[in-house]
Amino acid sequence: MIIIGKIEPIRGGDDDRRMITAYESKDGEFEITYFVIRKTMGAPLGNHYHREKKETFLILNGSGILTYADVVEVNNKVRLYLEKPDIIELHEGTVVQILPYTAHAFRLEEGSVMVCFSDKAFNANDMPFCKVI
Repeated sequence: MIIIGKIEPIRGGDDDRRMITAYESKDGEFEITYFVIRKTMGAPLGNHYHREKKETFLILNGSGILTYADVVEVNNKVRLYLEKPDIIELHEGTVVQILPYTAHAFRLEEGSVMVCFSDKAFNANDMPFCKVI
């Protein structure tokens, strides 16, 4: 059996920073998200982590940086494992996998294109805010 779908614009995914389109599987097993960056190194994308979702990002075009840090929740409060988050440079062809409990934020150059493959569909309750940039 095969399932055919189409990437569609998502609500709230179109602003002065970026345009986001996505495909979520009907069974919630995965999601594919496509980002086109409009504003050079504008407000970061992210500043959150997931408790359950694993994400794999591919930079198709452009470059930028990813800031990240492992987190732990103590008494419903978020604590970074490190005092200072790590930063890596991203370039065309870079693949980054982000595991649960890793706070992350991207700053990408204008015109950059990034795709995210997630092992779960979007869930607003699984992306607590955690400022790393």
